[in-house]
Amino acid sequence: MYVVFIYQPITLSIYPNKEREIGVDNTIIHRPDLVRVKATIFVLLATTVVVNSQQPSLDVCYSQTEVSDGVATYYEEVDGGSCSFGPLFGETGPKTPYIAALTSAWFQGSSQCGICYEITSPYTNKTITAIVTDQCPTCENQHQFDLSVDAFVELGAKDIGVLKELTYRKVACQNINGNAKIKVKDGSNQWWAAFMVYNTKVGVSTVSVTLAGSTTPQSCVRKDYNYFVCDYDFTGGKFVVTVTSELGQVVTQSIETVQENQIIELSEQFSIGECKGANLLYTGVSPASTILSNNILIIVSLLLSLLSIFLF
Repeated sequence: MYVVFIYQPITLSIYPNKEREIGVDNTIIHRPDLVRVKATIFVLLATTVVVNSQQPSLDVCYSQTEVSDGVATYYEEVDGGSCSFGPLFGETGPKTPYIAALTSAWFQGSSQCGICYEITSPYTNKTITAIVTDQCPTCENQHQFDLSVDAFVELGAKDIGVLKELTYRKVACQNINGNAKIKVKDGSNQWWAAFMVYNTKVGVSTVSVTLAGSTTPQSCVRKDYNYFVCDYDFTGGKFVVTVTSELGQVVTQSIETVQENQIIELSEQFSIGECKGANLLYTGVSPASTILSNNILIIVSLLLSLLSIFLF
């Protein structure tokens, strides 16, 4: 969505102890008691021009109701997962240590991928925001979060093992950086392609493609590994991908040709409107990398201190 501003110059003639007079023809009004103050203002006429998106209705939001039947466990092999995001701090990863795998029935065939949950613990009285990256086939509870260790220990001691009666609700990932993106799956070609949408503030509902020479969108099928498979003939040339968020916003993107493993940045990020949002612990680097970087800085600082002693 773009907003076009149109301005109209207006001359203001201001008099002491009088109401101001406005001349729209830009002529100077000569009056004996004129205070020689003239200002030209620009009246901004905001015209919303929908170029490539449809904004969500403000009454379409995630439920604000908190549910208190949450259960949490933890796991340590956090890279990868059913959502196909790859390494947490890799190119398509969420870049946060707070991640969750959901019970398979709750995961709903990857429809929960990239969605954030705000979780509050009665054990520590802390609240965290975790993003869904995987499913947990062995989880038995209806609403069970299998969390990364980093996320779990914020909610309770690791030796407890299973945390119960957690309060949670779905929220927008409001501090995701940059625009939404698409990754073209390896093996994609001119006769078959699959697209993964990631780096979104809200969940993705559907993906469709409009092929060259057509005006009819063709639906793509979401797989359990979080790619939308588009089994169509792309040999005609440029095509359009249409992505719809869970809140109903539509974003389109023109693509010249199918290239496997290509990363495509969309023209914008999905809007959250007036919906409830929460911030991820968005570090951009893994905790291990942070520790390593800090250790390197300490070593460099010590070396510089020693060098200064010998030189001075």
